[in-house]
Amino acid sequence: MAHRPLFFHDPVPLEPARLGDRGLTSKGSYRFAASTNAIPISLSEMAVAAVWYPVVFADEAGARPLAIVGLRTDENLYVDEAGRWLHGAYVPAYVRCYPFILAQGPEAPGPTLCVDDASDLLQPGGRALFRNGAPTKLLHAAFDICQGFQTAERGNAAFVAGLAEHGLLTPRKAQANLGGGKEVQLGGFRTIDEAAFRALPDEVFLSFRRRGWLPAIYAQIASA
Repeated sequence: MAHRPLFFHDPVPLEPARLGDRGLTSKGSYRFAASTNAIPISLSEMAVAAVWYPVVFADEAGARPLAIVGLRTDENLYVDEAGRWLHGAYVPAYVRCYPFILAQGPEAPGPTLCVDDASDLLQPGGRALFRNGAPTKLLHAAFDICQGFQTAERGNAAFVAGLAEHGLLTPRKAQANLGGGKEVQLGGFRTIDEAAFRALPDEVFLSFRRRGWLPAIYAQIASA
């Protein structure tokens, strides 16, 4: 991988020989996600994610949807010092996939399941991912959740392109007062322009409805 994805330090194809006696620890922790304030989400997650987080779009090529989890660049207010996610809060699928991710190699016929070889979630004596060289049910489950996220991701591009085509994405900045005269400014993101959305021609609005985009649009507007 030319550019390492968020959270990943050493993503490599998952192979029994590379794992050795390591498996997935039963003491799950979200510490790996504690130093980011924005997490990628898919179109299908936006409505549920917006219940817990401000949902925005990255102010860059692709303008992918993001769940904002902190005010500062290196903080996640939903992960405590013990590595626990805030009880009851929705955990984005990208987070639930870690330490696994699907990647497409230049010569591979299909996506390859990779793992962060540097992850603390891989420990000697952990829950086995292979048994006698064959994937365990745990590994099949990991592949399924990664595949589900990748499939959901495919809906992002058309959705964002549709919003951009009709001028609905606008750059935004946010400011938070922390008390004691301290303020934090958050920038580098876009949101849906509610006035522009309401002014859409009927045929465009109906096309958005047919494509199932309205729940995500209303959720984003309400969350931010």
